[in-house]
Amino acid sequence: MRKKKERKQKERKQKSAPVKGKKKIIIIAAAVLLVAVAALIVFKPFGSKGKEGGKEEEVVQPETIEAPMLYELGDLKLTALPVLNADIVVTREEVPGMVPEEEEQPVVLETADPEKPDEKSDEKSDEEPEEKPEEKPAESAPPVANAFHYEGLGNAAAVASAYTTLLTDSAVGFYPVDSTLQPAKQPEFDTDAGSVQLVMEAAEEDSFFYAFRVEWSEDIVTVVPEKVEGALPDPPQPVEMTLSEATSYMRYCIPSLLGVSTDEVKNYRIYVEDGKVLINGTPCLRFKICRENPQTGGNENSGDYYLSSDRRHIYRLNVETNEVEEADLSAP
Repeated sequence: MRKKKERKQKERKQKSAPVKGKKKIIIIAAAVLLVAVAALIVFKPFGSKGKEGGKEEEVVQPETIEAPMLYELGDLKLTALPVLNADIVVTREEVPGMVPEEEEQPVVLETADPEKPDEKSDEKSDEEPEEKPEEKPAESAPPVANAFHYEGLGNAAAVASAYTTLLTDSAVGFYPVDSTLQPAKQPEFDTDAGSVQLVMEAAEEDSFFYAFRVEWSEDIVTVVPEKVEGALPDPPQPVEMTLSEATSYMRYCIPSLLGVSTDEVKNYRIYVEDGKVLINGTPCLRFKICRENPQTGGNENSGDYYLSSDRRHIYRLNVETNEVEEADLSAP
């Protein structure tokens, strides 16, 4: 009886031994799981934006690349933003492309339904035609463009300004536009952050145009070159001014053109020259501004100017080079 009891105790010990081993495996697995969760929490800002609807949204990080030498937009190849410092990091990522606003479509008036036979009439069709569901046109995929980020620049605004000057050179052909793709004035690049949108018509065909967005902030410059399907909108037709309106506008601009106070404007005379001159494809009126000499009573020439018919530009004639230079009208 005693031996039988000792045998049962021995069997219990043998059965309990594997249980300790299983507990060790579970504890180790739990520790590994905690480490993995901790790692996920630490790296979460870099890999996801949190959960939305029970699913984690993956964020694709920009790809670090070697600084490109050229931006290739089909047949157009542009010199890329130069990188002269090895500490500058260049990354590339896909961003939504430009979608030009569609032209307003004419309103189609719906015609009245054809008269139906009287319900009381014996002439009724046995079978009514089945109404077919309207087929919706397939939606095309939104355009995608490559954005190139240059991080680690000493003066991002100055770099953006220099590169924009290169793109807007007459040898290249880009020009700044506003949100409606109409010609606009180039920014001053005197702020810590900003952007400019440039466009250029495609000479080979009018089914697309080239766009170039330049953005800057702190030590980062981002450029987004694109080949955009569509056509650039026609600029609004300038409203022709009368000579009286044009002369009044030139008088209003005298303080910014000549750097004088508004009280001194009364000492100047404005004379309209005969004929018009084409500057950058826009007809311009010719003016001569003279200052009245209080001692002699004669007029002293203060400059020859050209006012564009759309009142967007005023050019001054450089008598030494016989070339025109655009005047700054930012502070009339």
